[in-house]
Formats: sequence, C-alpha cells, structure tokens
Amino acid sequence: MAALRQPHGRREPWRQLHEQQQAVQTYLAHGSSDGFLRAYVAADPQIYEEFDQLDSPVRYDKLTIILGRLHQAHLLPEEFRRRAIDRMKEIAVSSPDASWIDDEDWQLLLTDADREALFEHVLRRLVPYLEIRVENWAAESSGDVGDAEVENALRSYEEAFKERQDTKDTNTASRNFWAIDSYQQMRPEPEESADDWTPKNTSLRERLLQLRQSSGNQRSLFDDINQ
Repeated sequence: MAALRQPHGRREPWRQLHEQQQAVQTYLAHGSSDGFLRAYVAADPQIYEEFDQLDSPVRYDKLTIILGRLHQAHLLPEEFRRRAIDRMKEIAVSSPDASWIDDEDWQLLLTDADREALFEHVLRRLVPYLEIRVENWAAESSGDVGDAEVENALRSYEEAFKERQDTKDTNTASRNFWAIDSYQQMRPEPEESADDWTPKNTSLRERLLQLRQSSGNQRSLFDDINQ
C-alpha cells in the first residue's frame, strides 16, 4: 500500500495520484488495525510529513483521524504531534477553524497545556483583529453553503469563551465577538453576483461601520459572559 501511495519516479496525472493518496488515507483512517499502522509507518515514514498539510476544516480531513489513530497506538512521534498542533494554530486563526475545541481526535491529541495555549493564541492573534478579518472573510465569501464554516468556527469560539468566563481574557472576547452577525450581514447571498452590483450598494467597509455604529444599541454576542 505504501508503494501505491508513492509514485517512485513515475509521472502520473495529478488526479490519479491524488485519488491513490486519498484511498490510502481512507484505509488508514477507517480500515486498518494498529498492527497494520505500525507496519505501514515503518515502510512509509513519509506519511508523517503529510500532517503539515492539514486542511480546514480539519475535522473533515482524514489526516486528523490518522493522527488520532497513530497517537492512540503510540506511533506518533512527539515532533510530528507538535507540528500538527502548530498547523492547527495557524488555521485556527486564519480560516478560522475551531475543530480543535471539540473534535474527538483533537481531544486525544491535545494536552490541557496545549489546549490552553491554543486559547491564548486565538485571544492574541484573532480577537484583536476580528474587524479586518471579518471584512476579509466576507470579501472572500462566495455565498455558498461551505461559507458557513466561518460562522460555525466563530460560534464554537463564542461558546468556548462563555465556558471560560472565569478567565481574565473574556472581556476582550466579549468586545470583539460581535463578528458572527457582522459576517452574516456582509457576506453575499447565494443569488448575488457581480452583475447585480449597482452604485447604490455599500462597500464591505461601509457595511461594517454601519454594524459597529448600530451595535451600541444591541446586545453583544458575548454580553452574557460579564453577568
């Protein structure tokens, strides 16, 4: 199977190679025993390098399941566990992706200290910059169903910070996590297209400013944290 995944110098169409890799990942994630995993990583240690390529949302990425299985089987070197966490830290903010909060495999992979570090990372690298990030996510949105992942991640962060209301940083989160409503109102509807634009349409920045101005008369998504 390792030979199937590796082209060994043969030039194969990208799609065929991708399908082969996906088939191998599916088997490793769902069909293999611990004994097979042990034999596989011995024959193909290159698979550890693939964990740097975790894709968002990571809870749907088969590599996440493989990570969890290797960790349970004591076959995941600490170096690669740390590298997977570093990748998760990156997309936790940039995508955003909150899969690490409640995904079963990430519950196995993360220690309490790792989880706390991820919360601190989100508070430092996402919360203070939500205004510009929300504007960018909305600008990149196509209006497709898949865009709901941004809302899902922000809602997961909202709930997680509510549960952490005894920490010193929740006031910061409370001031900034009005982002869900902002994103919902700024992103295009599915039926919108470039042809529908008219000079009467407001820009994303103008819509963002309108939302910020009106927020003074509305409850923040995180107001309950302070009660």
